[in-house]
Amino acid sequence: MDARGQSVRWPPGRRWLEGGMDDLADAVEHLSLSERRLARGTEVLERVVRQAANLLANWSGPVPPERLAEVLHQEAGKQTERMVAAICVSAFVFHAAIEGKPGVPPVQREGVFDKFRLLDAWETILEVNYWPIFSLARDLLEEIPIRAVLRVMGRIGESVSELAKLGATTYHDLAGRMFQTLIADRKFLATFYTLPESACLLAELAVERLNVDWSDRTVIEELRIADFACGTGALLSAVQRAVNRRHRRAGGDDKDLHQALMERVLTGLDIMPAAAHLTCSMLSSAHPSLTYGKSGIVTLPYGVSDGEINVGALDFVDVEHSYSLFAASESMGGTVSESRSEHSVTIADRSCDLVIMNPPFTRPTNHEARHAEIPVPSFAGFSTSHDEQQAMGRKLRKTTGLFGHGNAGLASNFMDLGHSKLRDGGVLAMVLPFSFARGGSWQGAR
Repeated sequence: MDARGQSVRWPPGRRWLEGGMDDLADAVEHLSLSERRLARGTEVLERVVRQAANLLANWSGPVPPERLAEVLHQEAGKQTERMVAAICVSAFVFHAAIEGKPGVPPVQREGVFDKFRLLDAWETILEVNYWPIFSLARDLLEEIPIRAVLRVMGRIGESVSELAKLGATTYHDLAGRMFQTLIADRKFLATFYTLPESACLLAELAVERLNVDWSDRTVIEELRIADFACGTGALLSAVQRAVNRRHRRAGGDDKDLHQALMERVLTGLDIMPAAAHLTCSMLSSAHPSLTYGKSGIVTLPYGVSDGEINVGALDFVDVEHSYSLFAASESMGGTVSESRSEHSVTIADRSCDLVIMNPPFTRPTNHEARHAEIPVPSFAGFSTSHDEQQAMGRKLRKTTGLFGHGNAGLASNFMDLGHSKLRDGGVLAMVLPFSFARGGSWQGAR
């Protein structure tokens, strides 16, 4: 409709849009998710997260929020309180989606919420698996005072029924879309991850370049797809949808792919525990009722601990590391039981068919702010000290690669990482800074 309310044809100057049956099916599929329902669900989700975060702030006292911030590797404050609430809501919604499955107890929706009973329920689920989702939620719950659990979890529990009525626990991919929409609102969670529209475009362009018989489930399950800076999972989720959609168009059932995608095909790495949680929640929401074993969504160690220097995924540039899922908590001084040590990831060189990333753009150098207190901006996360930042910078400079350049920023190093892990003929899909087009430090990459 134009400004006068008259119907107009789009695109202008053409009588018909052209395409095949697959294009028509894609259009129907995109439109099948009610934008009105999505908006309503996101509104409810945002309200619940805000209310739960406020309750947490009011009932926790001054010390526990610091411990919650340590679990998330963030600074204490409103951003962390909202992230804690979002992760707990995500765990409740996912719990509701899988309740009744073997080994999964029912989710509590009302009544008096007992901290230790809820911890027992999530520990029981962890015995089945879903580590990236429930291990972080459990770690946060352990730090929330009992007096706050009653109110915070009570509010979240009440929301599960409302979100379920909107289809968040049953409707294909609605929960993931809702959380992604919430995260994309930078005013709310103050995050700067890939927008859903950008992720969809890049994923479609990349997956289209894979030489795959989409009707052959075995071939699809042999794919290896990785995001070494996965954030909240926007890119991996878009790739997952692109793969599932092509398998359906070829006559398959994407439910049959879900376990293999979660366990073997998709790898997502990040240094932020919240990122791994939200990424796994997003990917799992495609078929929340289907179970799987350990996933390839991993929180990596970062910083200096016991003399070992870690720079996150960039540790993989020169070697084929095998990292425990809980290595990050180990490096922060935590303890890991023997039963948890089996959750690890190994990225072999020349093993990936597709590497897709929106890497951080920060520079190891500080040319733009010579008088700033942060000596190495790229490694200033997690309150790393001056000496730690310098040590991490030295380690990065020792890595060998074709494209990495200190003045280009970490994106050039991630390009080296992606290149080293791709098979011959593999696809590298990246969001890059505009300086890639003409910056002198990007000459090698171009």
